[in-house]
Amino acid sequence: MRRYKKMKQRILKNHYVQVGIWCFLLAMISFLPAIISGKGILTLVGDYNFQQIPFTMACNRAIKSGSVLWDWSADLGSSFIGAYSFYTLGSPFFWLSLLVPQWAVPYVMGPIYILKYVVAGITAYAYMKRFVKDGKYAVLGGVLYAFSGFSVSALMFYHFHDVVALFPLLLLGLEKLVVEEKKGFFALVVALNALVNYVFFIGEVIFIILYFIVRFLITD
Repeated sequence: MRRYKKMKQRILKNHYVQVGIWCFLLAMISFLPAIISGKGILTLVGDYNFQQIPFTMACNRAIKSGSVLWDWSADLGSSFIGAYSFYTLGSPFFWLSLLVPQWAVPYVMGPIYILKYVVAGITAYAYMKRFVKDGKYAVLGGVLYAFSGFSVSALMFYHFHDVVALFPLLLLGLEKLVVEEKKGFFALVVALNALVNYVFFIGEVIFIILYFIVRFLITD
C-alpha cells in the first residue's frame, strides 16, 4: 500500500503528467457542456459542422471501403488524397477515429479535440522546460500555449489544432539538432509536421528559419 502511494505521488509530481491533467481538465470544462447539449456529439458553428464532421466521416468510410484513389462523393469526383490531405489524412488524430465505425465518428471528435489540447500542452512543456530552472513555469507555459487566443478563436477549424499540438516538436527538434547534434528526432518531427498539414508547414518552415537566426546566429 505504501509503495502504491509513493508511486502515485511520484506520478502526480511528474510535470508531464501535471500539464496533461491541467489541459485535460480545462478542455473538459470548455467542451463538456457543448457535448452534453449535443447528446454526445460536439457541434460548433460554420466549417466545423459543415466540413470537419462530414469530411472526417467521409474519410472513415472511404478508407474502410478501399476507395482511396478516387472519391466520387468529393465535388464532382476528385482524387481522394488530393481532396483530403489538407484536412485529415496526415493527422495522427484522424487515424484514431478509424477505431470506430463511420456512424460513431461525430461522437469521438469531441474527445479527440480534448486530446489535441492535452498533446499541445505536453509538447509545449517538452520544449519550454529546457529554458527554465523550475519546471512549474514550463507547465504553466504549456497550458497557456494550448489555450492560446489562436486556439480559442479557431475552434471551428478542427484540423488547425493538429498543427498547434505538434508544432512545438519542431522547435524541440531544432534545439536537439543544434545543441545536442541529434539529427534523427529533428528529421522525424519535420516529416510529421509536413504530413499533418502541408499548407501550415510552409509557415512553420519560415518561422523555424527566423527562430534559428535569432536563437543561434545572433549572439547578443
